[in-house]
Amino acid sequence: MYYLKHSLVTLLIVFSVFADVADTFAQSTNETVTSVAFPEQIILHKTFNFLEVIDKSDVLKQEVKQNAVLRNLAKQYAGRVEKALTSCKDATCYASALKWSEQEVQTIHKELKGLYSGNSNFRNALTKTLRKESYHHKYKGEIDSTTIRKAWKDTALGLNHILDVYFAGKGARYPAIDSISFDTSDQNFVALIHQSLGSEVKAQDQKALFYKLPMHAALKALELNGRDEAARYEPLLNGYNKKPYQALKGTSWDKYPYSMILVLGHGPEDPAIALDAGGAHYCEVAAQMYKEGVAPFIVVSGGNVHPYKTPYNEAEEMKKYLVGKLGIPDEAVFIEPHARHTTTNLRNVSRMIYRYNIPDHKPVLTLTNPDHSKYTLHISDRCMRELTYLPFRGMTKISDETNAFFPEPEAFRVNPFEPLDP
Repeated sequence: MYYLKHSLVTLLIVFSVFADVADTFAQSTNETVTSVAFPEQIILHKTFNFLEVIDKSDVLKQEVKQNAVLRNLAKQYAGRVEKALTSCKDATCYASALKWSEQEVQTIHKELKGLYSGNSNFRNALTKTLRKESYHHKYKGEIDSTTIRKAWKDTALGLNHILDVYFAGKGARYPAIDSISFDTSDQNFVALIHQSLGSEVKAQDQKALFYKLPMHAALKALELNGRDEAARYEPLLNGYNKKPYQALKGTSWDKYPYSMILVLGHGPEDPAIALDAGGAHYCEVAAQMYKEGVAPFIVVSGGNVHPYKTPYNEAEEMKKYLVGKLGIPDEAVFIEPHARHTTTNLRNVSRMIYRYNIPDHKPVLTLTNPDHSKYTLHISDRCMRELTYLPFRGMTKISDETNAFFPEPEAFRVNPFEPLDP
């Protein structure tokens, strides 16, 4: 996200506003934030959807169990973990034992491809379950062996990346906000890893599923580090986005030049500040645009990003300000509370447009400060570097503070290197 320097006076004014409006907004939305158990199923659904699809199907699980190569690989993997349990003295050692090797990744791909091509039970069940259970709706088109290869590659890369970052303490793309919570030699941390793996490895002979133990390890790595960001606020349609989603049905889209006004996140550097002054300012600009009929909805985008492990969510705080302070109707403001970068601000809102059946032929208007807006106009190279695709098309400058773009279905592809917002 892009940050602005503001005077202390302005920051204090913005911070004090939230003391006045938070209770009012909470009552109007019936939104309650509580401490809950680690949301394993939601994380699995978003991050390892391909493995979840297999695990949800009795047919697929049975075919995987009966495959001698995959069954033997599961046994070898469990043996490697058992050895680690007796020899590892730090978390880095566990990460090395738990990661899939390049050879294992290739072997698994070969067997999955063979099952898909030569086993009609496996092929039919996988195709049916992918289309039914896929969180990202990325399997609406033709499913073939290339689809399987891409899905498996993303899964393997994502699992190894999580273990590298959250057990081994290396490889975070943006360490200032995404890095491990522990020293890798912290013996309390090591003991927790040992305990969680020890109880799971005992069940492997009965399960004989190549993905169970690695998947458990990756989810446990996120849990031990307190990294549940991808699951927070879900399901959005039962919370902050319920009223605006219901309002979509009655929207006369032809009346508006844009489908949404997208306010990009501005995270404060001070952990005591809930809403950055820049974010508050552009909420005010968006509110005026909304009143002038520029778009029927405002969408505020940004996760729990800055500073490291901040308790404040950029999108949530901006919606509080828009509704509680500026008087914009709750049903006119969507939140997108997961994006951690400008690339994913655009990607996640593109996903939202397709999920919510918002017209994709109508452009989205982005709103931010002039420097950030200029940067966003030329963000294609970063998208290709970090996402490997463009989640939008037709990015065009409208003013110094605004650009316009159209969503692209490619946005549904998972980013294996962003487990906090895949």
